[in-house]
Amino acid sequence: MEKNALIVSILSFIISLSIGLKTFLRDRVNSFNAHITEINKITIEYPELLYIYDKKKLDKIFNKKGVIFRNRMLAFIDLHFNIFENTYLQYLSSIFPFKRDKKTWDDFIKLIFKSNTVQNRWETWKKENVYDKKFMAYIEILRKNDKNESKNTKNLL
Repeated sequence: MEKNALIVSILSFIISLSIGLKTFLRDRVNSFNAHITEINKITIEYPELLYIYDKKKLDKIFNKKGVIFRNRMLAFIDLHFNIFENTYLQYLSSIFPFKRDKKTWDDFIKLIFKSNTVQNRWETWKKENVYDKKFMAYIEILRKNDKNESKNTKNLL
């Protein structure tokens, strides 16, 4: 009888552990999707913020637009940085990241950092040590790799 109770206890523990892991992973994915949904809502309300994804246009118009646009864009850039940090801390730096997701996320970060406006904003926050040190090191590695990739691509042309 005690042997059966032990087996049932072990099975219950294994089932609870697997359900807990699935819930944890699903929660991280839902958190990430909630962040992306929030960005989409904001760009629907303020479509001019889509310039963040167009390096040439953002850098060209940033100082020509009014104060409201500039402040709104800086807040939108900061929102991206916060989402990047949150995602890094909760997902990418964990023991269970998916390589495909990490590559997609890295490419998204590199896209955002193509703009001088975004880079300048990052440098401001970097000096202030606003973000987690590991996250800041991660961003710097991505930026460095992106610059090297750009140089290598230019050499191929």
